[in-house]
Amino acid sequence: MSGPLFITGHKGLAGSALVRAAAGRHILTAPRTDLDLRDPAQIADFLRQHRPSAIIHAAARNGGISLHQQEPTSMLADNLAIATHLIREARHAGIRKFVFISSACVYAGTAPGPQPEPAAATQIPGGPTAGYALAKMAGMMLGESIRREFGLAYTSIIPCNLYGPGDNYHLDHATVVPAMMRRMHEAAEAKAPRFSIWGSGSQTREFLHADDLASACLRLVDHPDPPPRMNCGPGTSTSMLDLAAMLRSLTGYEGTLCPDLSKPEGGPRPALDCSLLRSLGWQPRTALPDGLLQTFQSYLSARGAGTLRGF
Repeated sequence: MSGPLFITGHKGLAGSALVRAAAGRHILTAPRTDLDLRDPAQIADFLRQHRPSAIIHAAARNGGISLHQQEPTSMLADNLAIATHLIREARHAGIRKFVFISSACVYAGTAPGPQPEPAAATQIPGGPTAGYALAKMAGMMLGESIRREFGLAYTSIIPCNLYGPGDNYHLDHATVVPAMMRRMHEAAEAKAPRFSIWGSGSQTREFLHADDLASACLRLVDHPDPPPRMNCGPGTSTSMLDLAAMLRSLTGYEGTLCPDLSKPEGGPRPALDCSLLRSLGWQPRTALPDGLLQTFQSYLSARGAGTLRGF
């Protein structure tokens, strides 16, 4: 590539993993204070000045169910602006390669069996994350429209639930793994007799280490003509009760795990059919127990140093 690889959201979970994975490449990043991705004029000026050859778009406003319930308007409006303005301005700037990181919440969760990529176009997401999902769907559709009309290699990757070092551990804003990890560790420290698992505990999710997503994104940037959209996941689902049991082993918590039906657990989330991405040679390398151990060690280190996100 003649110009740099622009990675948005480089301070977040996916973005920081991309920066690690892209070590040795010419990369470009921009803090939120220097570039508001909701503002198309700022984006146009930035792209004109720096002329990246490719973009991996990891920036988004996201969090756990609580955040989506508290701020549904901004979760839709901000993410819609962030996605569509950057994709459109990238096309205007003549950038030929664009990887848009979407989310598995674009699948409604009502269809049986692993979900292939075309299924996202036939379902209407609901529940607390509906606005976020619709913004992600809009970004995917815009990229595919540009691909058809202008012949640019714009592609979307649809990952399942991400986790890993550098996550946000805010108790109201964090996604399931960092939120449960922090609550479990604090329960262990306090020797709390009971630990609440939101919902029934039977709900399942696929969990993907952020470094595995980063390797997939870089593979797509290097591919001459990647498919328009691809799922990205490990191919195995884990229940919330099983996740809690893994985290109990890591944190040393000795109390009782108690499902709490007064709390929301989110809608059903189907498994992802990742055969298309795997056909390009990608495989996840991080098993969930190993990834959780690495993430917990990173959590303890950052907590001790006072650099943990969300505190």
